Amino acid sequence: MGRGQVMNGNDRAVSEVIGSILLISVVVIGVAVIGVLLMSHPTPRNLPALSAVISEDTAQKTISIYHDGGDTLNRGDFKIYVDGNDRTTKFGDPATWSIGQTLTFRYEEYSSDPPGLVQIVYTGGSGATVLASSDFGFNPSGTLTTGPTGSATSTPTGTTTTPVPGPVANFTASPLTGIAPLTVQFTDHSTNSPTSWSWNFGDGDTTNSTKQNPVHTYANPGNYTVSLTVANGVGSNTSTRTNYITVNPLPSADFTGTPTAGPAPLQVNFSAISTGTPTAWSWSFGDGNTTGASQQNPVHLYTVAGNYTVSLTTTYPGSSNTTTKTNYIQVTNGFVNFIIDQNVFVYGNALDFAGGQVTGPDATIVITGPLSTSDLNGGASVAVKTIYIDGSVYLDHGSAGLGTSSNTGAIYVNGDMTLWNGQRDIYGTVYVAGNFKLKDAKIHGTVYVNGDVTLGNTPTLDSNSYIYYTGTLTVPQNYNPPEIVAKCIKQATVPPVTMPDQTIAPVKSDDWYTSRGYVSNGAPTNYLKIFADGYTSNSWVPSASNVVIIAKSGDISITGLGGSSLSGVLYAPNGKVTFSGNSFTGVVIARDGFFVTSGGTTVTFTNLANYFSSPDDYPF
Repeated sequence: MGRGQVMNGNDRAVSEVIGSILLISVVVIGVAVIGVLLMSHPTPRNLPALSAVISEDTAQKTISIYHDGGDTLNRGDFKIYVDGNDRTTKFGDPATWSIGQTLTFRYEEYSSDPPGLVQIVYTGGSGATVLASSDFGFNPSGTLTTGPTGSATSTPTGTTTTPVPGPVANFTASPLTGIAPLTVQFTDHSTNSPTSWSWNFGDGDTTNSTKQNPVHTYANPGNYTVSLTVANGVGSNTSTRTNYITVNPLPSADFTGTPTAGPAPLQVNFSAISTGTPTAWSWSFGDGNTTGASQQNPVHLYTVAGNYTVSLTTTYPGSSNTTTKTNYIQVTNGFVNFIIDQNVFVYGNALDFAGGQVTGPDATIVITGPLSTSDLNGGASVAVKTIYIDGSVYLDHGSAGLGTSSNTGAIYVNGDMTLWNGQRDIYGTVYVAGNFKLKDAKIHGTVYVNGDVTLGNTPTLDSNSYIYYTGTLTVPQNYNPPEIVAKCIKQATVPPVTMPDQTIAPVKSDDWYTSRGYVSNGAPTNYLKIFADGYTSNSWVPSASNVVIIAKSGDISITGLGGSSLSGVLYAPNGKVTFSGNSFTGVVIARDGFFVTSGGTTVTFTNLANYFSSPDDYPF
């Protein structure tokens, strides 16, 4: 059943209207009204004349507006409001609307209830004016006629209502971009007096979402779409802005260091490669030294061997970020430091010893090659704390032993180890990278073998000594005593053999030695300092102490001393050292080995630092 009111200024249209009403079986009340001022805007000049019939069909849920007379209206010059909401496009939004044309709107898309107020508003001038309206809910009867100029010719029994438009959502935000966490101030700029606000900030957080001008904090990086829905008693409206807020991640605090490994003293050039625009830098170099800690690209000197964790904190306006790299800088002992710290007194690829004993309870020997029985004169012992042998060990016959009983340390064999015929003592923990053969030797410590174990008939193991191996165990038939076998224990893995990662240091410049009183030749005497391509002395001289001989490119040979002794430092980075005399005390470093050719000679360790008053005087 339809409902409505008809007001028109042309009697000729009435019969046509009544015919239309009968066809759709509704009661139609046509309304034609004068232009009424809309939303306090001034009345447009040259108002068009309009006579219209507005009808409502509640069965079909439609509203129809018939242009019954007056001027043709152009698109953009008029709007059609239904209960204060602009529904012009839903009426078809025609390019022109002329006499005889009907515009229809299906209101069930928006509401199941019939509308109350329908208004045709002229907007083609400087303001907005209602040309015609029908208040189905509040003006059930009466007639109002509009003349060509829009003047009233009769008085309605109902009320003509100025439309109250629905709200239009609009907003701004500041800032629109920044680093997380980002706090944004939203400001409502909606029109037509909204009474409620509903914000969707795009991150799922509803805090402050019903305030008119909320402040919102974005915790995580991302691009956020924001929408605002506003409402009043007439209707609601939503404004959406896609990817409106951009929250950037906190800039990184990355850095590099060059070099990241090397011997002490190690100078490292650090470079901050942080993103963004930092305002300050704070470094932790891991060694407690704060020199250059506030610089962007500092240079730092590491003086002590070790692995150092480095951190950089970069500061930005309102935030900071830290990056830490664990064990980033790896500083090894410089060769001189290694020699001093490890108490090294023989370093070279061979030890050929015809004397009686090599002694150094706190000392280290590094042999960068193999060791055999003939190298130790059959029975000479290497009685030092730590022995590195970068090759195989083969001791068969004789009694040459390894290690010291007074201060046991470790023996590292980077190859096979054979201790077969001959009574000999082996002190300290032994690490073997290959196979292990044991017959007559006396083992006073634990042996780790990354390979097979072969036992002869007569080995000896102390009560707390064991052999741990990863391969297979071979023993003689009817082996006795069986308790030795019980001390051989198979393992999935054993500790590895580690060898010093050192290269013999080169000599310094010629001028350095000249400025410190080194000469190029001379027989060994107390405090003699020689720097030459090579050095030879083959005549008897009295015992001499604190001798320093540096062979730049060749060998050092001191023989013919007979009962005389020598102490000091013999350094041949590109050759060998040969010695014959009663005894030698000090340090021998020779790439091609240390050869003692006289029987009964004793070699004794003294630390390198004992021969120099200052580290600045170390000769290599």
